[in-house]
Amino acid sequence: MRLLLLALPAMVACHIEQRMENHQVAAFERAGLVERTVSTELGDVHLYAGVDGAGEQGLPVLMLHGFHATGTSNFWPQLDLAEEHRLIVPDLLWFGESVGRADTPRTLVSQSDAMVQVLDQLGIDRVHVVGMSYGGFVMADLAHRYPERVERLVWVDAPGPAYTLEDRDLALDRLDVASVEQILFPTTGEDVKKGLQATLAEPPNIPDKWLDVIAERVSEMDMSDRKALVDDLLSYCELELARWTYEQPSLVIWGSQDQLFPQELATRLVGHLDGEVQVRVLPDAAHVPPLEEKDRFNALVGAFLHDGPVEHPSVPGTGEPYRARRDDSLR
Repeated sequence: MRLLLLALPAMVACHIEQRMENHQVAAFERAGLVERTVSTELGDVHLYAGVDGAGEQGLPVLMLHGFHATGTSNFWPQLDLAEEHRLIVPDLLWFGESVGRADTPRTLVSQSDAMVQVLDQLGIDRVHVVGMSYGGFVMADLAHRYPERVERLVWVDAPGPAYTLEDRDLALDRLDVASVEQILFPTTGEDVKKGLQATLAEPPNIPDKWLDVIAERVSEMDMSDRKALVDDLLSYCELELARWTYEQPSLVIWGSQDQLFPQELATRLVGHLDGEVQVRVLPDAAHVPPLEEKDRFNALVGAFLHDGPVEHPSVPGTGEPYRARRDDSLR
């Protein structure tokens, strides 16, 4: 959405974006979350957090957003969860209002270390974690290196240890682009269109001239920190993540129309999950289920955090949850 606003004349775009941010901030405040900035050894982390004692159902929930998003823009539709859980919703370093220090490595490890330091300063020993896309890779690192801090995992279109460089190459062929940068850092209107089609089940119909303006504005931004994060992620997937498994109970939520991380990756991810696993595929979503199917998403996550089985979207009302095993294929 932020990229779409760049297509409008500057004054109009600023006005609309400010109204959107004001709306999201107001929603967080109404839900009882408090804005603050936590200084860590790695940088200053901007976040919204429920007050200590907020909610009544178990552990706090750390919610980690996707690439180019922020905590508020990614998860404002999930604020109903704050009625029963203390939510911790940060901007990851180098996104939103969070700022990494000049000497902090632009790495997945830095991201997860910063989150642990945030939890320390908030006085939180253990959390459930929801990881969306890039945030899911951060969650994967966090849960592996700090397993004592993580109770339950929600993987949202986040393949984590299942992702390989071969998957990257297949995605490039599928999207007809030469590099990851063409999707994440588009320089032409056609690249912007491909990115929208890959990530949204119902991409907006934007005139070509506006798409060109979006690409021009993106190319004017300093994306060096985020490009370094992408380089690190691809290297880390190949060298580290692929070897890891997880004992924590997991819920895997996937948009069936995701072209960036196709549904096959959810099946392979299950092979790395040694604890109880539940898999749910949302048929009307692509890469962003928290926004595209927010009501179903919230119901699934809420039930899972209550330690209960969650309903499979394709068989509503049956009362019989689909539980994935290591050799199951998704349906």
